[in-house]
Amino acid sequence: MTALEKISFVLIFTIVIYFWNKYVVTRLIKKVVKSNSNNKWLSRNQDVIIKIYQGFFWSSLFLLIVTMILSK
Repeated sequence: MTALEKISFVLIFTIVIYFWNKYVVTRLIKKVVKSNSNNKWLSRNQDVIIKIYQGFFWSSLFLLIVTMILSK
């Protein structure tokens, strides 16, 4: 891959992960919390759970970027 291909690949994945975290992860966790409304622990820690899942996807993107930089 050329440098331009790597940059475009990383930019596309960054945009995809951003929108995935902003919309899909947030809506999915809120839907789970809503369907389990009797679970007080889940409703109290909803924001923390969302941040953990978002952090997982951001760290995966970081590892992808490092891999792209180190590959020839």
